[in-house]
Amino acid sequence: MKIRLTPMVAGVLSAALLCGLVGCSQKGLASSDTASDSLEYQQAFEEQEPSIPKTAENKDKVAKLKLISSPGGVIYTGPAFTKDGFYEILISKDVSSGTGNIAYTDYETKTRIYLSSDVNSTHQDASDTSFLPSLTGGYGIITDQQRLYVAKLGDPYLFNYYGENGLPVLYRMRLDGSNRQQIKLASNEEIVGTSGILADSEKNELYFLMTETSEDTTTKEYLAQTDFDNGTIERVCCINDFVDGFVYAVGAEEDSIYFVKNYYDSESYISGWDFFCYSLSDNSWEKIGTLNASDSYPLYRDGQIYYIKSNPFSLYRLVPGEETDEVINANLNPPYSYDTVRVGRQSLDPFFSFYFSNQENGDSARLCWNEENGQWYMERLLRDSHNVTIAGQFNDQYVVRIEDKSVDYQAPLEDGTVRQLSMLVAQYALISKEDYWNGIPNYTLFSDTIYP
Repeated sequence: MKIRLTPMVAGVLSAALLCGLVGCSQKGLASSDTASDSLEYQQAFEEQEPSIPKTAENKDKVAKLKLISSPGGVIYTGPAFTKDGFYEILISKDVSSGTGNIAYTDYETKTRIYLSSDVNSTHQDASDTSFLPSLTGGYGIITDQQRLYVAKLGDPYLFNYYGENGLPVLYRMRLDGSNRQQIKLASNEEIVGTSGILADSEKNELYFLMTETSEDTTTKEYLAQTDFDNGTIERVCCINDFVDGFVYAVGAEEDSIYFVKNYYDSESYISGWDFFCYSLSDNSWEKIGTLNASDSYPLYRDGQIYYIKSNPFSLYRLVPGEETDEVINANLNPPYSYDTVRVGRQSLDPFFSFYFSNQENGDSARLCWNEENGQWYMERLLRDSHNVTIAGQFNDQYVVRIEDKSVDYQAPLEDGTVRQLSMLVAQYALISKEDYWNGIPNYTLFSDTIYP
């Protein structure tokens, strides 16, 4: 049932920003020379699509929104995938500088390269299209398949300490790294890194959540839209005029955005989730559902909201505007005896990932249910005692994260000496879907020209 909301008083948000390190490489594989790097770059982007003009007709079209980050937030989004390869942000080889680079891994050549056409570049300054001047505060890279975007987080505390490098910044560029544009937020503004980011494919603009902290330390949350051509941000609405508290974007459909808000009743000790829908076309907010954490758990896939219930285990899709939700499976019936379920990792269509446990005997398992054939699958491959996880897919293969690689680097100290340190760089590989689910570690490795 739809519930029309009235304006409410805002609360205060305090968000922790995280920073990740991603990469893909394999020790022992030979590096390409500069000529090879240039050839691989040209081959990867020779069919770069033309820029989409912003005609008056295009500008007035109703937005068609799509969630292009993880629903858990841009800081939890891994590589940005296209049909031909994927993009990552790597910490610069000059680690102490706090800078970074955009890397591209091409499926055809199975090689990771800097997103740069300059074969003579050191890739360590702003003249290079792969270079990012600051990663302070955390970051994420995403794509709408037409453009590449980078969200560099920041907050007032980082600004006070690091100056301009502590500011939040949004970048937009073509898939080959050219034509980069940027928008810097103010020192009292933050990008909500734990919220999803959406793209308007008609205009190549982003919708995201941001907060603003006033001098009296009051914090408000806004839905904002980018205007990269003018280097500005438009505040679409103040969330706190409609919702008491702060929300996170988890999905979208046409010009509607889905949000979730965590709640907790200190008197009844009941917790759960409220779901809302905001329509861009008529500037309206509606409450579309509530889940109680005692018997339900939400999950998100392909921009839609799903939830699993216990006793018996059953899966549903929340349908905005309908009295009842869509039943995906009324009795999931996992292959072992469990009494508790939580949502597993973010999963790819047609799978849903769950974490089951038995409170009586302590048994637990991470299982994936295939919506198409109704079968259960188990992640059998391990890396460093953890499951090998699926990051993306390419035809009949998965892109998976395998063992992290240790990379040595030198860190200059204040006394003028240099200290030898190391960092872990995540690695990715291809594996057939059949081998993955059968637990056969038959990987196709990517060569690495950045961290060979």
